Amino acid sequence: EAAGVAKTVTYTVDNSFGSADLFVSNFSATNLTNISGPVTFNATSFTVFAGLATNITATYTPAAVGPFSFELDIASNDPDEADFDILVSGTAPDTKAPTALSFVPINPTDLVTNSDTLTWRVIFDEAVQNIDAADFQIIGTTASLNVSGSGTTYDLTLSGGDLANLNGAVSLGFAFSQSIQDLAGNSFDGLVSGLNVTTFLIDNGQDTVNIATASP
Repeated sequence: EAAGVAKTVTYTVDNSFGSADLFVSNFSATNLTNISGPVTFNATSFTVFAGLATNITATYTPAAVGPFSFELDIASNDPDEADFDILVSGTAPDTKAPTALSFVPINPTDLVTNSDTLTWRVIFDEAVQNIDAADFQIIGTTASLNVSGSGTTYDLTLSGGDLANLNGAVSLGFAFSQSIQDLAGNSFDGLVSGLNVTTFLIDNGQDTVNIATASP
């Protein structure tokens, strides 16, 4: 049962071997843990005639990723088990894909630069794994990419190659095919939901000075 998604389960109240009618005066849920809202039923009091059975549905919604539980409390005129409790428990899995919150240059801070090293920082909304240089696309340079960081935050540094003598735009972005996942194994879709600045303009040009010599 995924977090935020309603789940309906069916319980059978069986009186097929009973010689008298079974009256259930209360069918309810208590001690809710990580459950959003109340647990609802198609009936909370009913009669199961002797020799028959009836189905009761319970609908609940896990509030967040992780363990959840509640107790079913059943009160009836059963002479042996007038009060009967059932523990319902499980774990709501993480089914949400990770998102990149931002992808921005951090060094140098000037987007027009002659620096031989360029660094971006990417921040995700949750911890990710399987992230390396192959998950990014480099455009405009032969420089090599180094990826460092952990959890939600990673620094991406381009260096070497032709950066020392380059004049032109250098861009970095997520590769079309990449292997980034969150810790639950949900794949990243490659999109950035927030600030996304991927390009430096490299300027290693030199000013030209013309010196004119006066004629004697």
